[in-house]
Amino acid sequence: MAAGAAGANLPTHSEIETHRAAFQRLLLPFADVNAAIQRASDVAEKENPPAMMALGSSAAPSSAARHSCAPPRTSGTGTPPPPPQCLATAGLKFADQHGSLLDDQSKDAFVIVRVRPILSPEHQTDAVPVVTKADGYREAVLLAPKISVTCAATITPMPFLLDRTYGVDDTTEAIYSDVVRPLVSLASTGASTAIIAYGQTGSGKTYTTSGLMRCMAHDLAACLQSVRVSMAVVEIQGDVCRDLLSPAAAGGGGNTVQILEDAQGNINLQGATTVDVASATDILSVVASASAARATKATGRNDVSSRSHMVVRVTLKSLAEPWAHPGVLNIADLAGSESTADSATHDKERLAETKFINASLMTFKDCVRNRASVSDSAKHLHIPFRQSKLTLLLKDCFELNVRRPVKTVVLTCVSPLLKDVRHSLNTLRYAAMLAVTPKATVMAADPDDPSGWPREQALEFIHVVSRKLANPTAFLPEGDGRALCALPEVEFVNRLMASSDGRIASKDAQQMYLKLWKLVVDARTRRKKEVLKPLVSCMRPKGGSGATAAGTPASEGATAAFGTAAGTNATGPAGRGGQPTSVTSRPQPERKPVRNQARPEWVGPLDE
Repeated sequence: MAAGAAGANLPTHSEIETHRAAFQRLLLPFADVNAAIQRASDVAEKENPPAMMALGSSAAPSSAARHSCAPPRTSGTGTPPPPPQCLATAGLKFADQHGSLLDDQSKDAFVIVRVRPILSPEHQTDAVPVVTKADGYREAVLLAPKISVTCAATITPMPFLLDRTYGVDDTTEAIYSDVVRPLVSLASTGASTAIIAYGQTGSGKTYTTSGLMRCMAHDLAACLQSVRVSMAVVEIQGDVCRDLLSPAAAGGGGNTVQILEDAQGNINLQGATTVDVASATDILSVVASASAARATKATGRNDVSSRSHMVVRVTLKSLAEPWAHPGVLNIADLAGSESTADSATHDKERLAETKFINASLMTFKDCVRNRASVSDSAKHLHIPFRQSKLTLLLKDCFELNVRRPVKTVVLTCVSPLLKDVRHSLNTLRYAAMLAVTPKATVMAADPDDPSGWPREQALEFIHVVSRKLANPTAFLPEGDGRALCALPEVEFVNRLMASSDGRIASKDAQQMYLKLWKLVVDARTRRKKEVLKPLVSCMRPKGGSGATAAGTPASEGATAAFGTAAGTNATGPAGRGGQPTSVTSRPQPERKPVRNQARPEWVGPLDE
């Protein structure tokens, strides 16, 4: 049964409480899932050996692996409880536990699930977790309670195919060793990596991310011989992004941070305090200080519930190659999603917080849904990561065309409690959706894009276009093409005039700045065309003639299709009723000749 369809049949909170004793009794055989699979497999093997042999070759682990499970638990009479439905027949896939999860080069987004342990006060009502796993399998298994039309209680196992599942007995250190440690190594080489903890309130997100940061501190300290490590921590609460490392943050104040995207597509935190760290102690001190300043409130689920998203941004800059693009590691501890039952006792302030939290999480889900649907859709799907400050900060996780390697790990935290089964189902559904998203394409470097120039090429550009500047290093003492493009116009002009001892006039310096940015804009236009090329190809008519049904060239047909989709076309906005006007009344502009490849594009009339 599909997860979405099954979710509609789950009982409500009040129905669960009414049938709690029956559900708990039915859950007891699942207390040891490995033993349950072993018992059910033995029964099925006796009844239908050929079918079990075929099943074992594709879904179940080897016989030796199956018989290494714990022995079945027995009841008070000394006989084992009746076996549950055979979990092996639910399509569980065997997982290779050797090596790192991130060694798989066919994908760049990985989804893992952690089921938090049942706490001591909860043992009185919940003895068996409703989300579990089987050793050697990738899936998280939701033990979904059902109530039939005759009011009989049943338990149906629902597997969700993910990259890895960590049960109630797995430690944070195991998660770090398997999944997070490789991200630190990738970030030290200039990649963009992220860990996103997502789940409902009280599912253990902050506990897990805090433990991962403690483990990460020692690995980051070991990298200090080759990279410079700096940290910034921000809190996103509603539409406000706040600096958690400023001195006033502890009292609820702190600087307001602007999340800005520069011309190269990089995300910058303007106004955030950046701290260089020199040891593992410094890293832990920064995290502890930021966590203490984070907004928390008491709710019905948690006495110190996080009421905001906290993002720790770790930047690793190579000491051997100071002009290389720095690596980034984002650790995002998202605020918990809340259902209507969770917010039933909230006051007006808590309800407003819940509204903003759920709105940003909905944007996050939309980005996940659209990114997962790209490979199955024949039309362009917009990924709305700019609609929320959270998703804008994590834009590398959602883009399908990137300029450097990207790896994302979504840490899905779920509750083991029976009363949270509906929320756990919704969380696992989105986690399974992200687990099948397509891999992002790392676009080839454009040699004519100034933002990607090495330092030598940036200095050559300054020397050639100025023709009067003998020492370009006086204009650009440090940095490469990215630093050159990051200069504001006023600073660019002033630097050029000062380094030339006044031989370059202000008007000429402004012309050079415009020439630089013409190259930047042209490079972005070429990149956009490369991104839209698959969309244009899928909008061409079938038949392979390369022309539309009306006889226009394929490129013009694609232009007309884009105008129709946007409500506009070559002649202006759409007419009444959303119907576009004619697209043939406006002549096509004359194409410019291709530039001479032997001559640099930035050598123009100003230089002759």
